[in-house]
Amino acid sequence: MGHTFGLFSKSQKGVLFANMRAKIADESYGNPNNPAYLPQSPNAPRSETDRHGEENNPILGDPGYGQIGRWQTVQLDALENSIDQIIEQYLRDKSWYASVRCREALWNMYRRIEWWVEQQQPPDKTQYQRVLQMIKDCIHKILENAQKPGGSHHGVSLPVCPAPYYHHFSGNYFNHFDATVYEIPLFSMKKDVPFSNKFPDFFRYVSSTEDQEWVTVHSVGKNEQSGSEMILKLDLGLLEIGNSSKITFNWRVKRYGQIRFKYLASAKRGNGMLFYINGQQAGGEWSESSGWQEAAFTLQPGQMYKFDWLIRKMRPEVWQNNGIYIKDIEVVEIVDTRKPPAPKDYDLDGEHVYEYGNWVVRSPQSVAQAHFKGQFIMDDLRKKTMTMDLDNECDGTVSFAYKMGVDEEPYPDHDYQLFFDDEMLQRTQRGDGDHGSNAHSVHGVEWMLNGVYSETETHQAKIEYEIVAGPDTTVDLRGALEVTCPPREIDHWEPFHRGQGIGKYEWYMSGNPRWIRQGDILRLDEPKEGDMIAETSVNLPDEGWFIFSYKHQLRPTEAFEVTVNGMSAHYTTMHGNGEQVRIPLQAGNNVIQFRIRDSLTEEPFKYQLNKMFTYGNNTGNTYRTTSPLGSYVDVTRGWDVTDAGASTQTSGDTITYSAELNPGAKLNIKEHMRIYPSMDYDYDPDKGTSRDIRVFEELFNKKDDYDSALKFIGGWNWKDIKPPLYNPENPPDPIPVGDGVMWAQGHNQNFICEFTASMDNSGYICWQYGGDFDLGEKLELQIDGISVWTGSQSNGDKGTDCMYPLPAGNHTFRWLYQDGKAYIPGGSGGSSGNGSDGGQTGGAGTNLFGENCFPSGKKTHDIQYVQNSYSGKSDQTSWWKWSNQGRSYSSNGSIYAHGLLQEGKVITRDFYSPYFGRMNYVETLNVYPVQKTTVYGRRPLSQTIFKEDPQVKKQNGYYGINVFNTKPGNPDSDFNSEHTKKVYLDFYCNGSFEISFRYMCYLFDVDQQRAKFRVYYYPKDRENLAKVILDEDKNRGYKSNEINYLSITQEQWSKAAIFSTPVHVAAPGTYTLCIGLTDTYTDNDQDSNQIPYYGAIKDILIKTEDPAERNGQYLTDLFRPDNQTFTLLELIDKANGQTVYSRKYYGLNGESATYPIDLSAYTQPGHAYTVQYSLHKKNGSTTANGLDAGGFTLSGGYFKETWDAYCKDAQGKLYREGESPHPGEDSWNPPGPGTTAPDGGSHAWLDVIRLYKNTSRACPGTKIVIETFEDGQLLLPPKYVTDEDDKIISIEVENNSDQKKKYEVRVRFEQGCTGDGAMIWGGSLHLDDIDKLDPSWAEVTHFEVWDNKPIWMGGCDNSHMRVKITREDGKVLWDEKYYGDGYRGFELNDLAPKPYSKYKVEITTDQKGQISDWTGKRYMTTFRVHDFKAYERWVWVPEPFDCQLDFFIDGELIKTFTKEGGYYTFSHPVPKGKHEFKWVFTSLQEAGTRSYEYANLDWMELTNWICDDVYVIPYCEGGGGDQCVEALIKCLLEVWKARPKMCVIGKRIWLFT
Repeated sequence: MGHTFGLFSKSQKGVLFANMRAKIADESYGNPNNPAYLPQSPNAPRSETDRHGEENNPILGDPGYGQIGRWQTVQLDALENSIDQIIEQYLRDKSWYASVRCREALWNMYRRIEWWVEQQQPPDKTQYQRVLQMIKDCIHKILENAQKPGGSHHGVSLPVCPAPYYHHFSGNYFNHFDATVYEIPLFSMKKDVPFSNKFPDFFRYVSSTEDQEWVTVHSVGKNEQSGSEMILKLDLGLLEIGNSSKITFNWRVKRYGQIRFKYLASAKRGNGMLFYINGQQAGGEWSESSGWQEAAFTLQPGQMYKFDWLIRKMRPEVWQNNGIYIKDIEVVEIVDTRKPPAPKDYDLDGEHVYEYGNWVVRSPQSVAQAHFKGQFIMDDLRKKTMTMDLDNECDGTVSFAYKMGVDEEPYPDHDYQLFFDDEMLQRTQRGDGDHGSNAHSVHGVEWMLNGVYSETETHQAKIEYEIVAGPDTTVDLRGALEVTCPPREIDHWEPFHRGQGIGKYEWYMSGNPRWIRQGDILRLDEPKEGDMIAETSVNLPDEGWFIFSYKHQLRPTEAFEVTVNGMSAHYTTMHGNGEQVRIPLQAGNNVIQFRIRDSLTEEPFKYQLNKMFTYGNNTGNTYRTTSPLGSYVDVTRGWDVTDAGASTQTSGDTITYSAELNPGAKLNIKEHMRIYPSMDYDYDPDKGTSRDIRVFEELFNKKDDYDSALKFIGGWNWKDIKPPLYNPENPPDPIPVGDGVMWAQGHNQNFICEFTASMDNSGYICWQYGGDFDLGEKLELQIDGISVWTGSQSNGDKGTDCMYPLPAGNHTFRWLYQDGKAYIPGGSGGSSGNGSDGGQTGGAGTNLFGENCFPSGKKTHDIQYVQNSYSGKSDQTSWWKWSNQGRSYSSNGSIYAHGLLQEGKVITRDFYSPYFGRMNYVETLNVYPVQKTTVYGRRPLSQTIFKEDPQVKKQNGYYGINVFNTKPGNPDSDFNSEHTKKVYLDFYCNGSFEISFRYMCYLFDVDQQRAKFRVYYYPKDRENLAKVILDEDKNRGYKSNEINYLSITQEQWSKAAIFSTPVHVAAPGTYTLCIGLTDTYTDNDQDSNQIPYYGAIKDILIKTEDPAERNGQYLTDLFRPDNQTFTLLELIDKANGQTVYSRKYYGLNGESATYPIDLSAYTQPGHAYTVQYSLHKKNGSTTANGLDAGGFTLSGGYFKETWDAYCKDAQGKLYREGESPHPGEDSWNPPGPGTTAPDGGSHAWLDVIRLYKNTSRACPGTKIVIETFEDGQLLLPPKYVTDEDDKIISIEVENNSDQKKKYEVRVRFEQGCTGDGAMIWGGSLHLDDIDKLDPSWAEVTHFEVWDNKPIWMGGCDNSHMRVKITREDGKVLWDEKYYGDGYRGFELNDLAPKPYSKYKVEITTDQKGQISDWTGKRYMTTFRVHDFKAYERWVWVPEPFDCQLDFFIDGELIKTFTKEGGYYTFSHPVPKGKHEFKWVFTSLQEAGTRSYEYANLDWMELTNWICDDVYVIPYCEGGGGDQCVEALIKCLLEVWKARPKMCVIGKRIWLFT
């Protein structure tokens, strides 16, 4: 028998040495290695120093110098020679043998002897071959003895060499019929090699010398024994240059497999690893690895494989770890489930694999299938058979899962037809299908049809469709409706009266004085400087207003103002009244104030007039004295007058004092009055004769000799004005006197003559005067210090005689002449006699009205934005205010603007200037439109958002998708795979979205689904969360399988299917929506008529809830810039509440805009104005913040005041300079008479002074009567003066009314007897005039509050359309209500003819809208029916299941299965060997019956398909090889001793090849 050695499996029998390709020396002389083949043979005899070339001996263990022996003829016994050689080798290398393992030492010795044998010339081939066999037999015995610890041979103790053992492995055949490839693991280092430090027994290594060993490590690096992996390592430092080492590993695969491993060749290039399969290099050389590398090699079926990893060392350099590492070696069997014994795959191999009698694999469904596919059953065509030949190498089990039944629809014999399509033109319409179905429509009279839709606004309007399903049909219904709601808006406001009357509300009064509530009137009288406020609060649920009436009479410094929440709402001054004034109120709390603002507490103008009467010198003249405040006094004297008094001796003569007095004015007149008895009017001035008694006389006829009672002051001179004639040459002695006088002459000198006298009775004084008087000069007589007479008759020396009555008593008389000075009453001058009534003095000084005047000017008052409210006032009574209900804006720490972000609030600017000035208000307005409008509801997306796969194009307004050039999948193929073409989009959704489109598709042909049309969505980049919202595997659209999808007409589109559905998403975010067509079948992608399978989509509309506009430019309503937000500016005249000017300021194309505000063209001086800014935003909300959410700012503002020159009086009245309302001072205080007279040589003289005492008293009845009248009515009882003594009479009148009044005082003389007289003198006038302030007051006479409740109308208000589908028996199949706003579709499929064939579709409206009774405006919901279609489906229904499935093994029936359904599992044991497994599916239908029956095998499995045992020889203990060689020598010696008996050769031994 042949010799075998090495590592073989049991089943690998008969493998000879030669078959293993072992190198044995060729004996032929043609062999270049034969020693006779000179000189090339490396085995030629040579010495250590005489070698041929540099080649080493290829035999392992030889250093290369041929030291085993010379080439010589065999002379001794071959066994003896061999033993000699062994002993020689052993002794020479005993220590080396001690270092190697037992089996390696024996093998080394055997190889040395074998090589030595080959060197003999001529060798005795037979003899030495037998010796070699003897050596093998001894080695076999030694190794058997070393299998257990303590083993020995011929007394030699042996190291342990564990016994060989069998390693079992197996694998199952499994087919899921899914066209997959799977692996059966046969060997794996990770699984089959236990973790240890021992080199694995599965692998054999051999090196140039047996002491160059491989080791097992667990990691790579410094501490390679740490770690958890099993790694084979060879340290290159063990190899000499030119040495090599290899690992050999044997395994097998059954049909087709692969070997894989990982390596790390940490060696310099030139030193590395090569990989051999069956002696042929398959990989490498690998070196300078930077990390683990993986190698895999395919193995063909049917043989044992020998794998060698050969490592060689050719260079001395060290590189990194300087070693070779190998790990994770594994061998796998690879099973392709498409290959035999499985049947052909219909889906992958093509339709041609199908035959009537066979099964096919349908890999998309993972089944092996027998399907009759509508075949007519015949006796010879009722079976389908599948056979699978498999051999199991050990006993096993066959198992499979099966299912049987009748195929589900659709079936190839069918028709799908649109038989009714409501054209919306006629109220009634009928449609009939080809298979007995029909439909009939009735639109009520309320509906308006226009060919596109049917529309109504009527409540309970109805459309009915009656449907009849034909026999053997089902009917599908499709409809589309639209509910459009009117806009939700305020139709009107309903006022609600909160209460009328001041008393209905609580009032808080402040200021001094306070408002007084008088019933239903608020009244304030005589305000003072400050603010006097009446305040109440009103809380309203809605916006509203209050109404008030008022009237007031105010002074220039006072104003009536109404404020609401601190904002000025009404402003008037002076005299004003208003009826039913309406002021708006905000929702919420409103603080209403009626306010009187007073900038000055006025005092009335007062004037005191003191005036001495000068009486004049013209009787009957009227002299007027006027007050600057308007009162006056007229004096008319009907008595004889001089500048110093008046007298009369005529009864009835009257002096009249007429006055017109202001309210509050008081007049006081004082006069010296007396009556006197008759004087001697016959008195002779020359002689001095009189009836009365003379008391005193001085005639001045003696020079410088006059009565000592007289006293002359000044430069008086005695002068004879009428000297007698005489001869001056002889004057008489004494010289006679003609008429002596006292002469007064001397410019600017005062001349006075005084004397005193006492009278015990009344009397009179007489005197004579004369002279020449300059203008204004007078001679004045004062009695008792009171001027009683003046005279100024210039009659030269003639003179004038005068007399003046006197009362009894002591009297002082003074004549006063002032030369060169005009007479001033009560002063020292003379009388002018010009008719005036004396000078006056005013008590208010020269500036009675407190007038101050100021120059023109200008001033700018900047708005300080740091203050939200401020009120300023200038000296010119101009004022300005600002108020900000919004917020302030700052930059770099400085507040620069006021702004508003909220509607319902305002920013105001108020200002006023007097008529002589101007106030210009200037500011910069910035308007900010809303940037990110929050629009609620679903918003349409632009078509530009859609993306397409490269082979999808939009043409003619729609997408047409085919399956050309798409890798075929199956109905379960993922829609996001290479099997699908799609149109898709990424969009943001917050809440829900709606998708709608028309579509047509051709997906099913003959008997097979060819494609699938789907719509699905998922959160972006999370396909695993995808949800399908349309999964269409039927043909849709009228005759869609006859239409070329590239040219669908509009008419065909009108009959397309409609898909519309809302989708609610789980969370806000970005979603991907796909509309895709999946190729589910391997075919030509078109039918036999070359019509492609397709899906076509038109009118795609995506609406998504995106209030924050995250979809940006893809929102069709995005780029509508906010042109609705505006700032409303209103300029309001505060006096009447009228809007003088208003304007709306918008942004610029959605961006902010800047406007300079200057209202000077619309304002007038003397008016108060409010500039009110309010914000009016675009409807909707926004996610933006700050000004981006809509608002405005005001910045850079100021009030510029200019004024003309003006004056201001003490009561605060202002007026343009030169336009004073007060009289000029000259009009009421004229300049007095001149106090100087020209020097015209004037002089005066005084003469003949006599004093007489009356001899009788005045007659009874002589009196002065004083009467006082007011407006013609006697005011006081008459007063009488009857005294002859001097009496000071005071007459006083006062106007205590509030109107001017006229007064008259009459002083009348009544004479008791002729000659009696009356006189007045030394009188004065005192006038206390006053210009009383006009009464100042204000009243609020009416007050009521209204709540303006908004009445909203419109919106959906639960208006809806109801679709109800009812079967003939009353069963409701569909009942749904559709609320607005929106377009909605409904769909109900498979209306069957049994048990009832009639159906009714009722579409009714529920109108909740209204017509406003207030405005008449209609707020009605619009209902539309856009579409209603009915489709008829006719399908042939197959017979019930009647089949059986028979299972055979090697022709023997194992089991028959008849149960429909599944999957059911069956198992059966199978012995080792080759077997035929067969399944026969048989239809038991009657001949001629069309069958759609089928049988499916989901999977089948055969266990122990692969089964084997591998013989493994473990490694001996390390070292001890010298003991084994010693045992070998002893064994051979024993053989030599027993050679006559030797007959045992040819035993198998196990040596590593």
